[in-house]
Amino acid sequence: AAACFVLLLMLWVLVANSVRLLDDALMARENRHLAELQLLHNASLTVPLAERDYAKLSRLVAQMVQQEGIRYIVLRDAAQRIVAAENWEPARPLPVPLDDFSRLPRDAERFDGMTVLRLGDREVGSVHFGIDTRFLRQASSQLLWQSVAIGWAALLMTVLLLSVIGYWLTRNLRILQRGVDALESGETVVRLPAGGKDEIGSLMRAFNRMSQALDERVEALKKSEARFHAIADYTYGVE
Repeated sequence: AAACFVLLLMLWVLVANSVRLLDDALMARENRHLAELQLLHNASLTVPLAERDYAKLSRLVAQMVQQEGIRYIVLRDAAQRIVAAENWEPARPLPVPLDDFSRLPRDAERFDGMTVLRLGDREVGSVHFGIDTRFLRQASSQLLWQSVAIGWAALLMTVLLLSVIGYWLTRNLRILQRGVDALESGETVVRLPAGGKDEIGSLMRAFNRMSQALDERVEALKKSEARFHAIADYTYGVE
């Protein structure tokens, strides 16, 4: 029972650590994706925005929102006027942007970010965007259930293996105990199965050697006693 408890505790720690490592890996990957997305915004939107090429900006924003996982894009100029927007109502207030994914609440389904567009040292505008984060929870939940399933399978297999080993050990020990009880009851010819090459088998073979030596000594004592009685009877007859 104690071994099963320790194993269960270790499995729980392993599952918790696996989920934490996955969350860290996913966060690091999404932060890299965020940095790449911000570089793309600066590379593709800064010059057209500085040149006030609104038709081109609208096309670019429409193309960007088609990327997998992008929920909305809103482009604003230096005066905070909305120049182009996709999947977002211009009259609707924009959410507060986050710096990176580590600040994202665990139950959030969308990451709201912002890219400041700069042309040299001059700020020409900003891009507000949303990234779908439902896959983060799905991946975390999937790993959690997989880890729990693997943990329970490992626990059941370990319990089964320990039960088999325990039965094998106690069976040989019970055989050894019966041999000891037989010697205590006065039997001298007691032999146990040879057993395997492990410690229990060595102990059973040692028991057989001891039993054989004891049997030989008892037989020697019986013969000595018989000779003694024969000599005593002969001496009595002579007298």
